[in-house]
This record gives sequence, C-alpha cells and structure tokens, in this order.
Amino acid sequence: MDSNHFDGCSAVSNGRIYCKPALSATYSGYCGELMSAAGTVSCTKGSTIVTGIGTAFTTMGIRNTYFGDFIRVGTGTDSQYLQIDSVDSDTQLRVGERRTPTLSLSGQEFAVAVGNGYMEALHADNNFNHLTGGLWRSNAGAAMQIGGLYGPLIDHPQIDTIGFYGISVNFTRGGTQTYHTTILHPYFEGTQASPFLFASAYGISVIQPMVLGSQEPHYTSATWNTGVWIDQFGMRPIGNGGSSLPTSKGWNLANEGTFKHGAANAGPINSASTIPVTGSLVAVGPGGPVTMTAEPTLSEGVDGREVTIINQGIGAITFQDRKTLPGSALRLAAPAITLMPYSSLRLIWFNSSWNQVGFTSVL
Repeated sequence: MDSNHFDGCSAVSNGRIYCKPALSATYSGYCGELMSAAGTVSCTKGSTIVTGIGTAFTTMGIRNTYFGDFIRVGTGTDSQYLQIDSVDSDTQLRVGERRTPTLSLSGQEFAVAVGNGYMEALHADNNFNHLTGGLWRSNAGAAMQIGGLYGPLIDHPQIDTIGFYGISVNFTRGGTQTYHTTILHPYFEGTQASPFLFASAYGISVIQPMVLGSQEPHYTSATWNTGVWIDQFGMRPIGNGGSSLPTSKGWNLANEGTFKHGAANAGPINSASTIPVTGSLVAVGPGGPVTMTAEPTLSEGVDGREVTIINQGIGAITFQDRKTLPGSALRLAAPAITLMPYSSLRLIWFNSSWNQVGFTSVL
C-alpha cells in the first residue's frame, strides 16, 4: 500500500475497550464499545509476561504481533501501558519486547484496547502514505498506529479522547523498523497514556506539536528511536543517547504584555516559604546568598501563566517534582532541578501545576 493520500478523513468511536469497574469511568466515551473485563492482572519489572487471575484473554479478540493492541495494568499514576505481542492463554499475555514494565504490580485492575482509528499493520513494504487533517476521536487504542517500512507524512490532525496513545509508530516485535515518519502540527487532547509512543522509529520528525493536558510523550529506547523534535523552544534531538522525548506544552500561552520583575527573596528560605509569582520573571536572591533549608514552593497561577525563575544569588536552589515532594505543585522533567547562580527554570501553570517547559544551566 504505497503513496496513498487520505485528505480530511475522520475516524471516530472505533474499537472496543475491556476494563474493570475501577476504570470504567476513566474510559467512558473513549471508544466505540466499553465492555466489562473479569479478573485481575500482575506484571513484573523487566518481564515480558503479564499474568491474569480469573481473566479471559482469548475471548477479547486481542490482535497479536502485527497489530499491537494495548493493555493498561493498574489504575493510578504508576499504571503500566504496554503493547501486546501475543495471547498465550486466558491467563497469560506477552508484552513489548522493547517496552517492558518499569515496576512490578500485583493483583491490578486493567484495561485492554482492541482497535485504532487508522492502522498500518507491521509490514516490510508499506511506503509513504500521506494523512492530511481529519478528526481522530474516541478510538480505543491509538488514533493512528503506524507500522510500514517507510512512515507516512501526518499533517495537521486533531486527535482527542483516545484510550491509549495519540500516534504510535512501529511495534514492539517483528524485526522491522519504520523509517522517515514526519508529523506536522498535530493537536492532542485527552490521550489517556500519552500523545506519542515510538517503539522502533528511525529518522522521525515531530514539528510544532500542541498538547492540551498533562501527559508526557513516551518512547521505548534511545537505541531504537532517532530523529528531531521542533517546537516553540527550538530544535532538539530524539534519541542519540537520551531517555525521553522533549516536552512540548502548547496551551493558550498568556502574553503578559509587559516584562515584569517579580518580588525578590533574599536570605534563608525555609519549608514554609513560598516564592510569589507576580510577573513573567521572578528573580530569587539578588541581594545575597540564598541558603536552602528545604525546597521552596511557588504561589499558584492561572492557566496559561508563564514564569521564568532565575537564581541571582550566590548559592544553589533546588526544586523537587511533586512525585518526590508531596504538596509541591511542580511537574519537572527530572525528580529535582538545581539552579546554580544565574541558571533559570521556565514554567507554565496548567491543571493546578507548574509544568517545566525549559531549563538553562549555568555552570
């Protein structure tokens, strides 16, 4: 299937999600049909086996190997989103050889997605299709699942309310790689797992993505994925030894109109201190040393508010992500960010969190 052009096509309410009651509300409206699933599942960190108790995997119509349906293990923030390679029995699945669980979970609620909006099956000779625009909504697994030898040009799609991934490129087994996929100006909203999953993608280009929501892009391996990511913050590599995609938050960015200088905080900052965010630039500690006795917090903002925190003191300031510092409203690209003198941290307020969108380190 070479060089086809799909212009303005829409794929809405495709596929079926099997899920436990605890996830029913989460996936309501995310597919053509929502079905009840029996039993619980467990996974082990680094293992390709997902084990079920009281499950009925063989009756779900899960598509193996060349179609790459998905399973979610768990209901919380530690949920594992995995791609299914094979159904061994009613109580055993094999999952991504290049994306195995990152932690062990036992006796978990789960969801299985069967079906996508657009599908290129894993194949050695699907070449250079072109998808322009269209609405890709409420599809069970992914809005678009790409598996040809030479990837498509995907141009200006709107992708929302997707059960797992917005765009998934290649699969987790089969010995092939997808080359030369270009994704231009995609819009994402309400993708349960992440806007992207790159399993084995070479020479991929992601240009000016817009993501409404707090999901982070995923890919499986720095070895298997290479390419370039271009957004409002510039051009950055995908792969080449990295372990995660760049983060692009294309919300309705607030334009303050003037360049303001926020309140300055000098001297020790203790655990009760809150750095006020009163403008688009907050300078911390310009009057002298900043001695940290605990990680500081930031005052809350409104959606779309951007702020750059710059350390103008002579001591280091460390901020911690809310996953490691309960009560913090920071979502960082790393568990902790240390600002050395004249280093800066760029943030945007959205969904009750300050989300990192840039970091400049001065050594």
